[in-house]
Amino acid sequence: MAFSLFHRNKERIPQEGVQSSENMLFTFDLGSSVIRLAEIQIGQDETVKILGYREVPSRGIKKSSVVDIQELSGTLAALVQDFENTYKCSIRNCMVAVPGCFISSTNASGGTTVANKNNSVVTSEDQHNAIENARGHVKFADGDYDRIHTVLQNYKTENSDEITNPLGQYAKTLDVMVHVVGLKHSHMLNLKNVFSLLKPEFCNPTFIYSGIAAA
Repeated sequence: MAFSLFHRNKERIPQEGVQSSENMLFTFDLGSSVIRLAEIQIGQDETVKILGYREVPSRGIKKSSVVDIQELSGTLAALVQDFENTYKCSIRNCMVAVPGCFISSTNASGGTTVANKNNSVVTSEDQHNAIENARGHVKFADGDYDRIHTVLQNYKTENSDEITNPLGQYAKTLDVMVHVVGLKHSHMLNLKNVFSLLKPEFCNPTFIYSGIAAA
């Protein structure tokens, strides 16, 4: 999925047909000079539309770190109110982009025995079990990180070690290689404290590494 969450398109794009709130995301980018809020729609073909965009000068954050929770929360509250008034909407979900200085990542691998109940044909349950096993092996160099992304690299069976989609294939075992991204725990807690002051719906925001959001 190649897109930038914060393309400077400040005009609302007309929506085609009936839109579901499930594919509408409100994303915050907390820069040291500018704080941005964008509304995006992700289509079934993974195309992304920017439906709304507002920004304000940054306050309460410096060099990507929260320096004043109350000041940053007040800045975000004003931004949210401006956005809702401009686009006549109510923000009910929240995604927050975080920079690389608070990110740690590592590769991991894991696997599972393919269930015999399906005649050793790989199912989505086998995929899930393999991925969860790989996640369980993750240990960041600094233990103060929480996992926010798991990026699949490839699968491996006794037939090939470069499988991209194992569903429906015959295999006795299924191994997977993943790249896991973690967010520094203290920074996550600071941001949660900030957003919890805005709305009850924001008490547990979704975090996304900005390098992935712009990839």
